[in-house]
Amino acid sequence: ITDPGSGLEKMAIERNFRKIFLANPNVGGRYSALTAFGLVPAALLGVDLTEALNRAARSNGGMALGAAMSAGRDKVTILTDDAFSTFGTWAEQLVAESTGKEGKGILPIEGEPAMSAEKYQADRLFVYLRSDGSKDEFISQLRDAGQPVIEIPTADAYSLFTEFYRWEYATAIACHLLGV
Repeated sequence: ITDPGSGLEKMAIERNFRKIFLANPNVGGRYSALTAFGLVPAALLGVDLTEALNRAARSNGGMALGAAMSAGRDKVTILTDDAFSTFGTWAEQLVAESTGKEGKGILPIEGEPAMSAEKYQADRLFVYLRSDGSKDEFISQLRDAGQPVIEIPTADAYSLFTEFYRWEYATAIACHLLGV
């Protein structure tokens, strides 16, 4: 899987690789989850790509999430249940690399140990991808302390494709609203 005209494509042709998947060169790396870079490995793992892309296409809430991310708080804490724990790492990179420009930006926080809800300052938005509810008690404490929390239900593995699209769209909206 590579960009057209890359050294890897040249090598694959020279060595007669069985298949070369060319990605869209107009899509940046952090936005490539729903391109060949993300979809080919998913297909190799047995993911039904039609279902995955249909779920992503039905995604909504990206505009609202992007607006919330850029609404005066400069930190977004990404919380997930264990089933989606690695999603936060991807979202952290997406938000940090996209918004951290021109002295403006959003600092994504992922994997931080939970503190007492009162210890968080008023500079954060908490986004919780909820699958099994293992963080429900912490989320309740945050809400009781007046912290803003967006809770997004994630029913199954195909929910990740919805979230890839939602977060890519939300990040683009946040960048526009921040002027970066």
